[in-house]
Amino acid sequence: DLHLTLVSKYNDTNKKLFTLKCLARLVEMSGMRINAFVPKVLTTLKSTMSDSALRSASMVVWRFFIANLATEHLGPNLSQLFVSLLPYVQDSECGNEVVKLLYEMIVKKKNELKGYFKVN
Repeated sequence: DLHLTLVSKYNDTNKKLFTLKCLARLVEMSGMRINAFVPKVLTTLKSTMSDSALRSASMVVWRFFIANLATEHLGPNLSQLFVSLLPYVQDSECGNEVVKLLYEMIVKKKNELKGYFKVN
């Protein structure tokens, strides 16, 4: 299980980085079929952000994941994506990548996702 490999304190950082690269490749190759695994991938990615040694590699997977999600799967998960990524906006290692991802979801995909934004 990828998730267990990434969160286990018994696995070294190199093994976890290799696992993240495998996950990135899997997400990239899956394309839109990744929609069936949104909760599992989201949980796994959220857990990798707590380890500073994995954040940069994790951002690669986040990018593939968000890019491959269909609007009908991205939209309902926006709040979880934002809550998972916002704490890292000012992170020295991955902050710029986080801002780029948030920008893509808010600005570049605003027409596709406008039905999922609540405006008062």
